[in-house]
Amino acid sequence: MSPVQDVRYALRQLKHSPGFAITAILTLSLGIGANTAIFSVINGLLLRPPGGIQDFDELVSIYTSDFSGLAYGASSFPDVEAFAAAPGMSGLTAYTVAPVIMSDGAGERAAELVLGQTVTRNFFDVLGVRTATGRTFAPDEGVPGGRTDVVVLGHAF
Repeated sequence: MSPVQDVRYALRQLKHSPGFAITAILTLSLGIGANTAIFSVINGLLLRPPGGIQDFDELVSIYTSDFSGLAYGASSFPDVEAFAAAPGMSGLTAYTVAPVIMSDGAGERAAELVLGQTVTRNFFDVLGVRTATGRTFAPDEGVPGGRTDVVVLGHAF
């Protein structure tokens, strides 16, 4: 039998049992739809690089560990400076996730505990991220003797 004859035979059989045909079509539709929805979410969250970051495929994460504790330990500032001086390193930035208390300073609104990041002042430059409005860190911020109380808020905040 040819493929055309196989399709004709299958359609004739489905015509004789419409309940089975509707059930098969609904089952296939739900399966294909669910797979498409799951792939769309995974593709958006895990497979595509975050928007706005230049040369994402060239970024690496460096962790230090003395093998007595966590495998992905925090690096000290002297470690970060040593990594930055390594040959072949085009840029290095450091960050840590930390809870931050945000308030308006005037006491008009209740203080709020949010999850933020403490970053080095070249964080946005290394990632190649530009702000839509406002600015990132000025040259005198985040250095010894300079301002250290600067906050950059994201659009979602």
